Order: sequence, then C-alpha cells, then structure tokens
Amino acid sequence: MNLDGTLKDTIQSKIRSEDQAMYIFTQISLGLLALHYNGIAHKQMRPENIYVDGFGRIKIGGLIKIGSKKKQMTTETIPYLAPEIHLG
Repeated sequence: MNLDGTLKDTIQSKIRSEDQAMYIFTQISLGLLALHYNGIAHKQMRPENIYVDGFGRIKIGGLIKIGSKKKQMTTETIPYLAPEIHLG
C-alpha cells in the first residue's frame, strides 16, 4: 500500500477543488457506512487517522470492533470518539 499521507496533510497542501474535497468526503462516508454495517466503529475519527494514497483513495485507521473491551484512550482523543464507544 503506497500511502502519500494523512487527510490532515492533504487538507493542508493538496486539495485544489471542491470536487476533490467532495470525492474524499464521499469515500470517507461510504467507508464508515461499510464499517458500521460490519460492526466496526471508528475509535478516533480524526484527520490523522484517515490516510490518502497516491491515487487519492482513502484508508480509515483507528478502528475498533463494537463491544470491544479495549478502551485505552487519552484525554486529547475523547472529542474524536464514536458515540458507540462512549455508550460501551
């Protein structure tokens, strides 16, 4: 997998049009829909956990199986937690 960087990097330097931003947003939305359908939630949905490859394709990181007991969080990541994680 050839990753160019994170969404944060892309936002800061590479998004050149509204169409490009909409393409990225759509990929993230469809990815989250597929993950949630399969019982997987984002643990920390933040720009640093979304990766963009050399072709502009999105990879979502920071995932956790819904109902998992693994909940090692730091206070700076609390705002990015999925509601499913807060609810246990």
